[in-house]
Amino acid sequence: MKKRRPGSTSTDKRKPGSPRQRNVSVQIRPKSITTKPSASLCAELPEQQYTIKVNHLPRGANERELLRCYNRFGVISSYKIIPATKESYALITYETESDAERAVRYTDGTTVIGSIVSVVCKWKDSTPTKEQYTLKVTNLSLHVTQKEMEHTCCSYSDYQSLKVNKGHAYVNFLSLRGAERAMESLRKVEFYGQCPKVNLKESSIQSQPHSDYKKTTSSIPHCRSVITHHHGSSPHTVSPQAQQVETSTVKVTLSGRGVTGEALEEYFSQFGDVLQTPAIIPGKPDYAYVKFESSEEAKAACIPNKVNFDGTLVSIKLSNKPSLPALIEKSSKLVTDEDDSLVNLITIRKFHKLEDHLSSIVTTKASKDGRGIHISGDKDKVDIAESIVRLYMKQLQDQIISKSMYLNCQFIPLLKNLEVFQAIQQHFDVEFKVILPNGSTKSIAAFSNTIASAMSSSSYPLTVESISEYLSGADAVSWSFFDDNQKFTLMSATDSAEIEKLYQEYLGPLSHHKLVHPHYSRRRWQYKYNFDKMVQINTTTKKQRKIKRVDPSSLCLSCRGLEDDVKTTIAGLNEILEEMVIKKSLTGCSIDIVEPITKLARSFCVKVDSSLDDKIIVSGCRDYLTKVFLVLEEKRDSLKFTPLLPSEWEPQTDNTELKRVTAKSSSSEWLKVVNAVKKTMKEAKIIKVQRIQNKYLYHKYALCKRRMHEKNGGEVNEKWLFHGSSEVSPEVIYESEHGFDFRYSGDSSLWGKGAYFAVNASYSGVSYAFRTPERYRQIFIAFVLTGNSIRMERDSTLFAPPKKKDGSLYDSVNGVTGSSRVYIVYDHDKSYPAYLITFQFQ
Repeated sequence: MKKRRPGSTSTDKRKPGSPRQRNVSVQIRPKSITTKPSASLCAELPEQQYTIKVNHLPRGANERELLRCYNRFGVISSYKIIPATKESYALITYETESDAERAVRYTDGTTVIGSIVSVVCKWKDSTPTKEQYTLKVTNLSLHVTQKEMEHTCCSYSDYQSLKVNKGHAYVNFLSLRGAERAMESLRKVEFYGQCPKVNLKESSIQSQPHSDYKKTTSSIPHCRSVITHHHGSSPHTVSPQAQQVETSTVKVTLSGRGVTGEALEEYFSQFGDVLQTPAIIPGKPDYAYVKFESSEEAKAACIPNKVNFDGTLVSIKLSNKPSLPALIEKSSKLVTDEDDSLVNLITIRKFHKLEDHLSSIVTTKASKDGRGIHISGDKDKVDIAESIVRLYMKQLQDQIISKSMYLNCQFIPLLKNLEVFQAIQQHFDVEFKVILPNGSTKSIAAFSNTIASAMSSSSYPLTVESISEYLSGADAVSWSFFDDNQKFTLMSATDSAEIEKLYQEYLGPLSHHKLVHPHYSRRRWQYKYNFDKMVQINTTTKKQRKIKRVDPSSLCLSCRGLEDDVKTTIAGLNEILEEMVIKKSLTGCSIDIVEPITKLARSFCVKVDSSLDDKIIVSGCRDYLTKVFLVLEEKRDSLKFTPLLPSEWEPQTDNTELKRVTAKSSSSEWLKVVNAVKKTMKEAKIIKVQRIQNKYLYHKYALCKRRMHEKNGGEVNEKWLFHGSSEVSPEVIYESEHGFDFRYSGDSSLWGKGAYFAVNASYSGVSYAFRTPERYRQIFIAFVLTGNSIRMERDSTLFAPPKKKDGSLYDSVNGVTGSSRVYIVYDHDKSYPAYLITFQFQ
């Protein structure tokens, strides 16, 4: 519906300027208040008695500047400047005694129009005591300026002046009531994302010397004079009605809550065009300003001066506050990405590219806590700047990449040094995360705390197994497949467990002879797996996907940021980690104890670089490596005095010297033996593989191995070789004190009296195998220390290896017979009957 301005022609018989009929409760103010004398009567009003005298004005004092200073204390009825020879003075009359007293209190002894003036009351002898009510504002943003603070405070009642310092401000008011209202309001104002703390100073009500007032009044904001001259009246006489005509703003005071700016706009639109929706300003009580196009509309809106809005009494009066600044709405915002803190950090570092373009319209500053960009200024310009910054953030986010690096086991203890990674993150504006084997991620801080806690909770070094338990929550191995997005995706725990079973069967001894690939059904699909090529095949669609087995101890570090920063960070991080790693050598490790010590070392978070001669080289974090070496040295010392039995042996009591153990067909031990036999006897069918556990024979063999290691500088050349006992029962060999006792060999030996061992199983299995009563064949796999071996032609007279140039003997002799190389040793302790193999030819 089109708005009709008050005073326009209408069919209803309302007086011009009166409101339309509304369903509201109206209280008519007394006639003495609503009756307003016309402009023509202003000259006839008697002169008010509340006159002040302003002494020591300069000659030629400007009337407009004088009024600008004294008009802010109240309504001026008349004024006059009396010129003198040296100095001038002025007489200013106010409508109320309180206004006149305020003018004296706050201008006596201060600078007015360039001169220090003396101000006295003309209607009584005493001059009112100067009083000041000061608010102390703390917890103020360091970005707040004097101008921004004045823009906020100038609308408060009885505001006088303020001073802004770093982080705090002092705001002066002419009355206690005005200070209290401003205090409640300021506590709710947000400056650059934070609300200040406001308190009334205890010494606010005080008398001050003139010198102090010279300091405070210099910062009092100048108010726009609303005094106008009317025809027919004295050029120095101002009527109250003339002031009210100049304002087009109405102040609305609310006695309660619940009234909205939209409700006020709807009500006041009947009197004219409301320029903008009023904003409810918190206070005691709340209030709002309504801006019209003309002063006539504003005056019409004040009749009636009290309106009831659903139980809330609203008081209406013309505002004597300058309305123009109120139309310029200020705003401040923190532009941040709530979902991605890395975007905020990169934006701050790159913001100089945008700052020059935005500085002409708004004020911008980077947040000190790294949360984003602070923007302040005119609201509409702040909104434009915000959209520009957010667009820039989106462009940066699109440029962010993530790159992963595999963490070698030796680097894992270094993750406890969180400060190293935090320093890199802050320098390059990147983000580190730890990628677990199941594909989930942990922040570098959370993972660092876990590693540090695990390493400090025990004196025993952190092991790979304990980390694996944390990473996967179990010892389960995960499987992943190559998805349509060209990325490996983890399978479910159930699927991974089933595929791992198929994979273990594939590793078994009989799997190589199967012609059909293992199958697995998942929901309505069926898959077969080719573990040789690591491929999964859908039997229905024939689609093939790559698959990958994920070790539960694998660990990656993800670096996220802009591409150049990520590349530089990863390269720099590798260098830093390498510099934090040291190498140490564990010496005194003879050949028979190198393997168990190396195996123990690899159970820790270190890298076993190499084993040379009698030492093992290990690298890792300095502090952590010190703990590891204490364990390794203890193990080395214990093994030196106790010959170590093979790790695959089953436990034996001290009274049990001999034990035969049948290897399981699914074990890696079975597979290793069978593969060795079938290299030259593919037609052989393996019936049984028995491990010979003779502690007495093995101790002698181990001692011989240690002596040979020391004599030859680490060269023992231990080999797996075959031996057929022919007519001699295998029990005679593995139950005796000498093992392969060559006293039982025939006289026609090719290389003399010694124990013969063949490289090819076919040599021993075809011609020299022992025949059981069941007509099965049996041969040995023996551990043989060939050491420094010499190749010779046949010589049946040998009973020991020939001498070397230095006079010492070779350890063994070797030659070729029956299309196989054979080794001959002339010492019982240089060989050990490790496995007895029972087979038959198909």
